[in-house]
Amino acid sequence: MNRVFKKINYVAFITIIILILFFYYGVFAPLKSELETTLYKNFESTVSITEINVENKLSRFIEGSESLSSRSMIRNEIQNYKSGNISLLELQNYTKDKYSDGVKVLDNIVSASRVTDNRVIASGGINHYRISLIWLNSIIRILK
Repeated sequence: MNRVFKKINYVAFITIIILILFFYYGVFAPLKSELETTLYKNFESTVSITEINVENKLSRFIEGSESLSSRSMIRNEIQNYKSGNISLLELQNYTKDKYSDGVKVLDNIVSASRVTDNRVIASGGINHYRISLIWLNSIIRILK
């Protein structure tokens, strides 16, 4: 009887080991591999979406700044100023409202200034006076 009991214990032990190996290599390992692959693909998708969002945001900022810098009416008036038809004060008075309207349309703008002959002719934004003077002085130093 003791011998039969030992054989049953031995068979049960071998069966448990085989079941453990089967579940590890047949179920757990493939699931782990699939989970890692899915996790990598999800991370890759998230990074790709974030990259597209950042590129779109930067494109909108660039388009906004280009539209602000290419206002035809202001450009024509600057040509009149450079040819001597109007004074600097007249140019500033003419462009102030038109430029600030263009700045108000843009989202998340801190400061914007229109500069002609190293002089600010129009500016706008949240803190446009303080920031414009700091940036303008920096740009003028670089250009000289």
